Amino acid sequence: MLSATLFLGLPIDPTLEAALSRVSPALLEQFTQGGDAYLEFFEQGDLRYLGKAVGPSLATSRIDLVRDNILSLIQRLLPKHHLDPSTIQLIAQATG
Repeated sequence: MLSATLFLGLPIDPTLEAALSRVSPALLEQFTQGGDAYLEFFEQGDLRYLGKAVGPSLATSRIDLVRDNILSLIQRLLPKHHLDPSTIQLIAQATG
């Protein structure tokens, strides 16, 4: 049986990649430790994302809350980087 988890995150474009490369590794690690309170990187094909795994399902009422949390964490990590909330994507990630 195929199972999946959902990932909500921003695609890492060249501008975001450049901004992330200027962040100290220690600071980046503080924000990407994994778990509910942190960001994580996700790759699907040739694309990389920064966001959060949200489990096998997510109530539509929680999508905005999780999106706002992701944006808030990235803004704290990259305070001078402009983020476009409309670029956040919900991606199914096959597991098992």
